[in-house]
Amino acid sequence: MNTIYDDKNFFESYARMARSKDGLEAAGEWHQLRPLFPPLQGKSVLDLGCGYGWHCKYAAAQGAAYVLGLDLSLQMIEEACKRNSSPEITYRFSGAYRPQTAPHPNADTDGDHKRGIYPCTYRGGSAP
Repeated sequence: MNTIYDDKNFFESYARMARSKDGLEAAGEWHQLRPLFPPLQGKSVLDLGCGYGWHCKYAAAQGAAYVLGLDLSLQMIEEACKRNSSPEITYRFSGAYRPQTAPHPNADTDGDHKRGIYPCTYRGGSAP
């Protein structure tokens, strides 16, 4: 599935934005959003549409035990891996159109489900 972020010209323009270069501190809304975050120490965090992974990096820096960043743009995932890698962070090229409500047959029920992470069914094209 291609997204606007997979368009070369759009991605190059996005990369020049202050928030893309300098992270959360350069995002105008960050100073209003940061106080809304609960304590993340020891928590599992899911970041849908993680982009460059700035929120994932923040969560890891705040002590999150596990952070999963998902994005539908492979370019964004590649950038997140380059810019904001950490042992606590996993990035996946994936969407979350239909999260499973029951354990997936291939899931590690002692690992993924204990952390509250359920496999998502990704289907190319548009969401139903």
